[in-house]
Amino acid sequence: MNKDRVTKNEIRAYFSVYPKNIAPEELTKLIGLKPYKTHLKGDPVVQNNLEGPKFKDNFWSIKSQADPSVSLEEHLENLLDQLRPYKNKILQYTGDMYKELAFTIFCNEGRPGVHINKKLLQELTDYGIEIDMDIYFKKS
Repeated sequence: MNKDRVTKNEIRAYFSVYPKNIAPEELTKLIGLKPYKTHLKGDPVVQNNLEGPKFKDNFWSIKSQADPSVSLEEHLENLLDQLRPYKNKILQYTGDMYKELAFTIFCNEGRPGVHINKKLLQELTDYGIEIDMDIYFKKS
């Protein structure tokens, strides 16, 4: 038996807002949803490296809490489960701010499939998001 661990495909999904005229902490207070990660414009990209690159924008994000091995649709459903109770406030306070659904697929075996049913797609569209998808293939 091969001792190398075979890792299945993994997916990570995030809903992010880039608030221009409001600090991420203030956005958290207004919406009432605790983010997974935030940073301010000008914060160092690498913590404690004050001389290195800086973030160009404010950032507020939540992360799917679904297992990395489940389908993209399950990750999207998990994100929407987190967002739904706050939808009106999110729409009220983020208005025309840039919002993005980002997902990353780490393809360690087979070919990744991406499917988003129309119900999920419509609900995601209600938030005024753009989609950013990255796929990484394991080197042979």
